[in-house]
Amino acid sequence: VGISFSNDPKWARYVPLAHEGAANLDPFLTAEIFWPLLNTGLAVAHNGKFELRFLSKFFMTHLANHAEYGEAVRASKGYFPLLSDTMIEAYVDASEKRSGLKFLTKEVLGHDQAEITSLFEKTPKTRMGALRFNTLELTEEVIAYACEDAAWCLALHQVYYPKVKDKFIYKVDMKIIPILARMEDVGILYDWHAMRSARQELTIFIEKLETEMREDIAKATGEEIISMNFGSPLQVGELLYTKLQLPAILKTDKGANSTSEKALTGLAKKHP
Repeated sequence: VGISFSNDPKWARYVPLAHEGAANLDPFLTAEIFWPLLNTGLAVAHNGKFELRFLSKFFMTHLANHAEYGEAVRASKGYFPLLSDTMIEAYVDASEKRSGLKFLTKEVLGHDQAEITSLFEKTPKTRMGALRFNTLELTEEVIAYACEDAAWCLALHQVYYPKVKDKFIYKVDMKIIPILARMEDVGILYDWHAMRSARQELTIFIEKLETEMREDIAKATGEEIISMNFGSPLQVGELLYTKLQLPAILKTDKGANSTSEKALTGLAKKHP
């Protein structure tokens, strides 16, 4: 719908791209201007993964065949390097209980950003989930709403970045952002053949293991256990505590003999 940007918290601008009934800017020209800017590696965003995913589509659509930038855009699939993500910065700093932009702007900087619902005052509350920003006229209020996101994001960055930039977990999270974005866009490579093969091997192993278990139980109890379900805590409990008469190490909250991992590990020391 549009892009808001800033390089100083004192000002911001909004580029309308897909507003209904408005004088939108040419998306090809806009992409041509923003691509080299964002590829300086100085871009900061709040929820950078979201921005990367949507702007990558924007750049691929409008610059893939560009004479100067096309090759680089195609090679990177439209992704660009982020300097930082204020949502990650706030999360790593962990001084606030939430990491939403408007929440942080209020708690950290003492400013109340406008809520998008304030731009749709005539919309019934029951329809708030279907709000479409591109239906709004480009009033000063609408433009200010869009610009605030950029300006206050940058203001938060100036507060948080010096505190977190050298932390290991911050560096890891920033490296993960483009990987997660690509995973959400195209999925992951999955070796179906290997997984089916592993499933077959595991099925055969489980069948052999259960056969051995039934044979061992038959020797210990003097009776064949054919229909027993080893995944049933009730049936396992009956076998261990009633038929084999093993001592209960742990009880459940309701007072029954436990078949938890801890209980079974303790019993394994007492009985083969």
